[in-house]
Amino acid sequence: MNANHTFKYNHVVVHPFSSQKKKTWKPFKWAEIIFKILNNNSDISISIIGAKEDFKNAVLITNNELLSKFKDRIMNKAGKTTLEQLFNYIEKCDLLIGHDSMAGHIASICNTQSLTISLGTVRPDETTPFFENNYNIAPNLSCFPCAIDTDCDNYQCHDKIPSQAVASAVEALISQKKIDTSFLKTNKLFTNQFKIYKSTFSNQGLFKLVNISMQDSSISEVFKIIYRICWLHLIPEIEENTQFPKIDKKVAKELQSYIKGVTHLFELFEFGKKYTKFIIEEFQLPRPGLENIKAHSTKIDEINELLTKIQSSFPMLSPLIKYSQITLSNITGNTIPQMAQNSFYSYQDSGLACRIVYELIKTIFERNNIILANNIQQSDF
Repeated sequence: MNANHTFKYNHVVVHPFSSQKKKTWKPFKWAEIIFKILNNNSDISISIIGAKEDFKNAVLITNNELLSKFKDRIMNKAGKTTLEQLFNYIEKCDLLIGHDSMAGHIASICNTQSLTISLGTVRPDETTPFFENNYNIAPNLSCFPCAIDTDCDNYQCHDKIPSQAVASAVEALISQKKIDTSFLKTNKLFTNQFKIYKSTFSNQGLFKLVNISMQDSSISEVFKIIYRICWLHLIPEIEENTQFPKIDKKVAKELQSYIKGVTHLFELFEFGKKYTKFIIEEFQLPRPGLENIKAHSTKIDEINELLTKIQSSFPMLSPLIKYSQITLSNITGNTIPQMAQNSFYSYQDSGLACRIVYELIKTIFERNNIILANNIQQSDF
């Protein structure tokens, strides 16, 4: 028995189901975790929750031979509770463990801590319950998270998260221990197979998901941080304390190539400003030339086509391009000059976003003591 925990109800709720197979562990893996929890904590009981269609799989878990001596401490509540009863049930438990689901978000409303195992299409930064000190364990794979229509036969991401790692994290939460780098080292959970995230709130009260695995960030994680800083600065004009990511040589090489992409993107937005300005100036003439206006509009159409090509070559720049496309599609104005003026401002804002991303990339290299190539250092943005 673990004598260190201070749970109020001594009750853990497990929701081992989700809407898709690729997001759901097999029953035997959940049985292993439940076994470890009950075997190490003799005063804790467990309830399995889910929908009516989950009842059979819940039985597969409870009937696992590993759990034969714990029958009196496991309750199968799958399909047996109304939404209101489920809410009350989660409110009176100490910890919720499961896959991405409504149950995790109910737990956050109830101020109940949760541990989520993210697989398949689940994006931890988008789906982790909105509450302080929630944890999320996700596979460290280039194909994760996948798209809904992505075919996958072997579910490689399911094998990247060992049940022992989840059980160790649960044991720490039961013992009211902090899951941090020290804990990961002690329990030998430093691995390239999976990442552990912790939810927190910034000094501005904004939700954040922090990678506590002490692994170098992937290119996608680097850009998540970059865009968070960029959008907060550009849209609500908010600044928050943010730790710059650690990057290895592989990510540094990828990131350096993106400076070229950001530069091309910035140049296109500058051309957008140039030709919208030409249209505005043409309409200020005593006799605006229709052919000139058409020619400038054609150039703007070409710019939009080139944006699509940049997006295919530099997929991580998609948010910048979509930001421009959205602002352009929402411009207002009762006359062509008014719309051209607002388009000018849209290209100007998009160019500013590029400047911010460019400077953040350079700062990441500086913080990691990695020297940029000479042609990048001399780039005049």
